[in-house]
Amino acid sequence: MTSRLVIGRVSGHMGVTWPITSRDIIEGSRLQPGCVRGSEDRRPHGRPHTGVGSGFHETRLCQKSATSESGRHVEKVMPEDTFYFTILRNPISQMESSFSYYKGYGDFKKAKNLEDFLNNSKIFYTNTDRLTNLAKNYMTFDLGFELNGSPEQSVLTWHAMDHIFDLVLITEYYDESLILLKDALCWSFYDVLSIPLNSRSNNSKKTLTLETQEKIKSWNNLDWDMYVYFNHSFWNRVQTFGVERMEDEVKELQKIRTLMSEKCLEDEVLNPKK
Repeated sequence: MTSRLVIGRVSGHMGVTWPITSRDIIEGSRLQPGCVRGSEDRRPHGRPHTGVGSGFHETRLCQKSATSESGRHVEKVMPEDTFYFTILRNPISQMESSFSYYKGYGDFKKAKNLEDFLNNSKIFYTNTDRLTNLAKNYMTFDLGFELNGSPEQSVLTWHAMDHIFDLVLITEYYDESLILLKDALCWSFYDVLSIPLNSRSNNSKKTLTLETQEKIKSWNNLDWDMYVYFNHSFWNRVQTFGVERMEDEVKELQKIRTLMSEKCLEDEVLNPKK
């Protein structure tokens, strides 16, 4: 029997890598050459985990990726063939979300709104508050890099991530990301099946002007450059996978999700007081 550990993150609104391990992988699923396999004939018994694929059993080993100091300590105890993956989000929606959640904290605390913060960042941004990372280049920081690094360091960041991560997912293309993850690990649809949980309503999201969006890109330049780079490599990977094949598999995943959602949420609808 051969085993291989899978570490990554597939849910949540931030760019941090929180390790998620599959118990089947740890216990030693039989592998095909070049692949990590779960049980192809496994189906969820009872309710699958929500928010994380039914084949996943979450284990948080550290709050930073393999690029951080804590991540490097984790890497030392991981097998050499460990599969690492992470997920990125468009920095524009990322910052709008961050300000909405944390507007009463850290560098956001004194700003009237997001536009006020961006227009007066020299006043509000301290780079000393313990929550400073929320206000600028949040994904860069959470991946273990310097959040106030120079643009030249962006290229070094990309190369480091390319070296560390086997796959970088994109939040805006979540289903396509899960299909690529499924393919990379030779898993079934049920292994990456997830049901949205505690999703933010569209009514609570603020529509940003083009001017504000451009200011967010400029302010979070390292995050934006990283996102553009890996969004491009993501779609290159989709092309290699096959565009029509991707469309078909996304439809199948969404079909299974709908069926499982109806089954899993049935009791909540029938017995709302429980």
